[in-house]
Amino acid sequence: MPTLFEIWELLVGLKEATESGFTRVERRFDGVEYRLSGVEHRLDGVERRLDSLDDRFTRLDDRFSDFQKVTNRLLSDHERRLARIERRRS
Repeated sequence: MPTLFEIWELLVGLKEATESGFTRVERRFDGVEYRLSGVEHRLDGVERRLDSLDDRFTRLDDRFSDFQKVTNRLLSDHERRLARIERRRS
């Protein structure tokens, strides 16, 4: 049968081991929190770049739409001219 001193020593040892374990876990959580902060910072940068790309694609889409309008107008003008030339020949 263990003595009270041995039981006390066992309890003190368990307490110290538990506190030490919690300290290690807290340090790991601090490290994870620091890394997550870095990831969040990088994601903010990525989000800003994606927003910028979205704006650029919107401008390109607008330009392409304008280009299509001009091309369609020029094609219509050309077709009308060809129709007039064909009517003159007939």
